[in-house]
Amino acid sequence: MTTPKPNQIIAALADMRSDAAVWREIAAEMREAARVADRLDLGPLQWSFLADQLGMVDLYRLTQDRLVALLGEAGLAYESLARALDTAADNYYVDDDAGARRLGRIR
Repeated sequence: MTTPKPNQIIAALADMRSDAAVWREIAAEMREAARVADRLDLGPLQWSFLADQLGMVDLYRLTQDRLVALLGEAGLAYESLARALDTAADNYYVDDDAGARRLGRIR
């Protein structure tokens, strides 16, 4: 394995932070989608009498609740991924900087 050059490290860290920003945007979109889905209420007035009697209103509400929960969980997962990428970039930077300082003292 070859030692990466400083510009390669800088580029890799920038890429990690850029990826984290993308995941944060996706997390925000998932949270917004959950809010929108939560507002898409259809009650008995929007369904036919027969559909209500057959349980479609209850089934719709269960499906809506599940969708809202899944979108919310996706938002949390993507935000967690973004934090993990930022943490990894931070740790890599600190480790690389410490290694460079140690090498500087050796020379």
